[in-house]
Amino acid sequence: MNRAFEPVPALAEPQAQAPKTELEQLLEKPRANPYEPQTHDEAWRLAEIVAASGLYKLGGNAAGAYVILMTGKDLGLSQSQALRGIKIVNGSPAPMADTLVAVCLNSPACEYFEEVSTDDTHSTWRTRRKGRQEKTATFTMDDARAAGVLNKKESPWLTYPRRMLMARAKAFLARDVFPDVTLGLYTPEELLGEGAASEVPAELAGVAAWQGAKDLTLDPPTPPAPPKASADLLDPVAPTLGPNGGFQSPPAPPFDWRAAMRSAETKQKAARIGSAAIKADPSIRAEAAAILKEMGK
Repeated sequence: MNRAFEPVPALAEPQAQAPKTELEQLLEKPRANPYEPQTHDEAWRLAEIVAASGLYKLGGNAAGAYVILMTGKDLGLSQSQALRGIKIVNGSPAPMADTLVAVCLNSPACEYFEEVSTDDTHSTWRTRRKGRQEKTATFTMDDARAAGVLNKKESPWLTYPRRMLMARAKAFLARDVFPDVTLGLYTPEELLGEGAASEVPAELAGVAAWQGAKDLTLDPPTPPAPPKASADLLDPVAPTLGPNGGFQSPPAPPFDWRAAMRSAETKQKAARIGSAAIKADPSIRAEAAAILKEMGK
């Protein structure tokens, strides 16, 4: 048979390709780091992907993931580093103590950041900023006892005292020596408060006379009177019927004593605000003491 007259086989028709996903399109864009968002929309999309993954205990909260990524950017962390090293606690981004040390060591201003000594009663760390003298910070079990973190039976301070002492000492030292790097951020343990102290810490002692100061307003405002006309019941902001048939007012917005302390002009006024806040809610003693201790005013 003459092969010159053999029929040419038909060419296979090209198969239609599936449309590319948003992630594939993002990775195809030329850039030094394909995982680094370049726009607000890309950052928000990445936050949505992270929240939907369920890998970082964000409960599907894309806004929380976005805040973590944004805070990590300020600290010079990659996206994965930020997600591993920063938590959202009481509505605030909270880097872990090791994260604060890492960003300090990554700063050209830091010569060293190292442990001096640690046991079950104390932890001491030291660091040096270029052109400055060496600084140290020590946190002891007496400090922890005064802050009220030893009151809970299952407190990590009782099961892992060395690690907790190290974390507090490192966080204090990082903020004291490198405020431009740490940006005044607090660790998750500091923001959680970890229990109430049996008495007011030394930093807030002696300010009881200021608890009744006129410039403090910790009590909720007086509820408005019940509506006089039935038409008022149609107002979405009017008081509603309570469980016993009476009228109840919408809850007043909570007083942000943390922001009030940090924005106080003097340490004395911050102490007044903290003392009054403790009077209203004794469980926040440790956190108020930590904020006052770190203000340095």
